[in-house]
Amino acid sequence: MKGIYFLILFTVSGICISQDNNAVFQVNKLDTMINKKEFASAVNFFLNKKNKSIESIYGEERIKYLEKFYFCLNTLAFQSQCNSDYYLAEIYYKQSLKYQFIYNCFTENMIENIYFLLGTNYYYSRNYKKAKELLVLARNSHLVDDILMVKINLSLAYVYQNLNEYKNAKQILDHSIKILNQFPEHISELSSIYGGYGLLCLSANNNSDAEEYFKQSYNLLKHDEKKFNSELISILNHLAFFYKNNGDFEKSVCYFQKALRLFDSDIDTAYIYSIPKFNKKAFDERLLYALRYKAHALYCLYKYQTGNIRDLIAAYNTFELTFDVIGRTRGDFYSEESNFFFASSFKETVDNAIITAYELYKIHKEEKYLKKMFEYSEMAKSSLLLKSIAGALKNRMDGVPASLIEKERKLKYDIAVLKAIAEKSNEKDLVETENKLFEKFYEIELVREKMKKYEKSSTEKYTLPFVPIEEIQKKLESDKVLIEYCLTDSMLFTFVIDHNQLNVKAVTIDSAFFSDLFEINSLIRGFNIGKVNTGSFEKFAETSHRLYKKLIYPVEKEINGKRLAIIQDTRLNQIPFEILIKERKKGHGFRNAQYLIRDHAISYDYSAYLSFYRKKTYTARKNFIAIAPDYQHSLISENPFYPEINGKFLPRLKYNKREAGDVSEIMGGNCLINNEANEKNIRKALSEYKVVHLSGHCLVNKEEPLFSAFVLSGNTDSLFDNLLYSYEIYNSETLADMVVLNGCNTGSGKIMNGEGVLGLARSFLQSGAKSVVVSLWNEDDVSGYLIIKNFYRYLIKGNPKDIAMQMAVNEYLSQSEAMSCHPYFWAGISVIGDTGNIVQKKGTDSSDTVYILLIAILALTLFSVFLILKKKLENKKLLS
Repeated sequence: MKGIYFLILFTVSGICISQDNNAVFQVNKLDTMINKKEFASAVNFFLNKKNKSIESIYGEERIKYLEKFYFCLNTLAFQSQCNSDYYLAEIYYKQSLKYQFIYNCFTENMIENIYFLLGTNYYYSRNYKKAKELLVLARNSHLVDDILMVKINLSLAYVYQNLNEYKNAKQILDHSIKILNQFPEHISELSSIYGGYGLLCLSANNNSDAEEYFKQSYNLLKHDEKKFNSELISILNHLAFFYKNNGDFEKSVCYFQKALRLFDSDIDTAYIYSIPKFNKKAFDERLLYALRYKAHALYCLYKYQTGNIRDLIAAYNTFELTFDVIGRTRGDFYSEESNFFFASSFKETVDNAIITAYELYKIHKEEKYLKKMFEYSEMAKSSLLLKSIAGALKNRMDGVPASLIEKERKLKYDIAVLKAIAEKSNEKDLVETENKLFEKFYEIELVREKMKKYEKSSTEKYTLPFVPIEEIQKKLESDKVLIEYCLTDSMLFTFVIDHNQLNVKAVTIDSAFFSDLFEINSLIRGFNIGKVNTGSFEKFAETSHRLYKKLIYPVEKEINGKRLAIIQDTRLNQIPFEILIKERKKGHGFRNAQYLIRDHAISYDYSAYLSFYRKKTYTARKNFIAIAPDYQHSLISENPFYPEINGKFLPRLKYNKREAGDVSEIMGGNCLINNEANEKNIRKALSEYKVVHLSGHCLVNKEEPLFSAFVLSGNTDSLFDNLLYSYEIYNSETLADMVVLNGCNTGSGKIMNGEGVLGLARSFLQSGAKSVVVSLWNEDDVSGYLIIKNFYRYLIKGNPKDIAMQMAVNEYLSQSEAMSCHPYFWAGISVIGDTGNIVQKKGTDSSDTVYILLIAILALTLFSVFLILKKKLENKKLLS
């Protein structure tokens, strides 16, 4: 998919005009910034000076000045595109077009170039319809020269291929061949067209023709590796992946090795075990592509053909190099979009690396491979959350001024708001919104350029130090076990960490396992009280027990009598582990089933490393506050993300205000209800209170999780609406130890590979909360009220959060009617994050209290000794 990046780079570079010695000051100033790669500063200089400078420049100098400005915009767009931030790239390309029309300054093919680049950007973002529209527009221009037409045709062929319009794809590739027959010197373009034919044949399962076209593409350029370095890397990656998919793993490894030699000329292509060395800091997807798939090809060579342990070790070493390159280059990814895309696309690589390390662990029984498996697993857990923490730590270490950090945070917030508006804007309003977005985008680039000047070790900017497993074990309480899952297509790895040891269990899974995950989810969330009977319990119990045997049974001995901190993976995030049934017994029903929650307190987290790096001290001054809006007069104003409720009143909640009053009484805190439960007051509460309890409606946006929102009471203050969005929380600071979100679906969101569930809960954790309590589905008002009330009742007695929740749920099960014991009523409430006590348990001392007491005793003893000695000295003086 990235095989035509070199074409884009060539096109973007072509827009830049060389510096003229007689250029005016403005041109020289732009040149200086461009040479320093301060493209955002150059854009800012141009826009700030345009009224004073551009109008005073004429002729060739004016054209040069404008072309350099366009070059900066296009370069910022291309950099964003390389970093998978396609939305940002789109904005920059559109602005480049806008200013060309404003200043009526065009050079040959410039507009068509931008259409081509913008269309290709849509292709990368998988918006094939829009990509087709722009590329056809560029292709139909009578100003397009022949070579640009070939480039446009190639991009359009890839678009047609993904739209399954194979006939159209072949036609425009044929057209390109006819053009290139007139230009025999353009062998690079001809090579790319043959590569396009190869990919087209591959899509149509025509392997023999695909191989032939790939070879023709390679043979055209292989005579001059220096000149065609970039093109050859892409072609060799295509060939290598083709052989890998067709089971010729040895040939695949050889071609990947040839691609890697173009990054490191010292590597020996004849020796597939040689490890290249790279010093590049900039992200290059082709390099990572070659490394990660060579590693997997080596594993497949060992597993399915040679059985040679040397191939397995080489696969392991190549995966190690892959992750090293990722660690050194990921700082290039600034936006959430690019980081999400990156994390999601590399889940497959993490899974393959774990499987490779597991093979070595089985053979050698060496603990280093077991630890590597866990380290790899952590790489696919909440990487953006961890990167955010790392960035904040690095900024503090580098001494970045607080004003710059705050400005970046504010700009992120503004960008999120404008994106929300742009998402649903009509065509007329969209142009204005995108203009505002452009201003914010280059402003934030300016801030980041300034922040870079403070960097002391840029390669470490966005990575946290590796956390040794021993350090994680030190933080675990003696009665607690951490269980982390890694779910691949065919294997389930379960890591078990307690205070003393790390173990892993691996079980084979198939489509039946994934069917059970879907089934159990449907049985709980699709609850219908009219359909609950003995048969429905049997179906639920059977599915639940099958999942127990895969998820819990392999580690039963290790977790016996322990509290469980569970880190899920991908589709496992859909189920609450509390409902897993250990043993099916005759006569059991929903009320007395042997659920996992009976014997184990359960909490969840996004990552083991996250729990290690989570804040240890908080500055919240007050203890507790409960907030419960009244929806009787809470009208939802026009909202682009929730058109189905625009202008409507949400239904009143029967128990939310009663719940707020009860839990605030239990905790001895404050309570805000009705109109006081507004956005302004909740923002203040999140920075002042140790525990913040919210009871109300939640709006979930699974497509755009940053725009999920908690609904509050209306407010006449124009600065606030009555929705607390996820992105608003994400870009603020929360000082609360615990935030309880007792409302429908507060724990729901978009499940993304490498990140977990994206939604309100995650936003609170990222903004600083140590823990959150959420509901995974549309909970029942009565059962939710009873469980949360008892949760606080046990919490105030000094119990840890997970134990308090376990006790509350088990009490509910013991006191409720059989029909109300269906998991729908009680299994949706989860504790995420830190599980420590909110209140010190009566009758026991914390370690800090013990230390203080010992110090006090020691001080008192020393003071007593001092008084005794002083008395003796005074007596001696009297006697003398």
